[in-house]
Amino acid sequence: MESHYDPVVFTRHKLRLHALILERQAWFCLRDLGRFLGMFFEERITRKLAPDQRRYVPLRYYDEIEDVLMVSKSAAYALLIYHGHASHDPNSQMADLSGPACAA
Repeated sequence: MESHYDPVVFTRHKLRLHALILERQAWFCLRDLGRFLGMFFEERITRKLAPDQRRYVPLRYYDEIEDVLMVSKSAAYALLIYHGHASHDPNSQMADLSGPACAA
């Protein structure tokens, strides 16, 4: 029997984000991060990341066991900075709600 990890799955707007805690660090599925940003992320996109920020992990992914490219929390932040768009950023919408106009 093949050893694999069972991820924690977060859902937002009917999109799933598979995540793990490995060695006391959060790891996220690269493919899922790309879907959240409306982009297609592949291995090539991770070349700008440090080697310790990415790894393939045997994961239960949509009820099948496969080697999934995962990125660390710091890599996820970097990808959001490199490829994020304001229209995909829920935090910018929250900032608009908590701005000075709401304080008055």
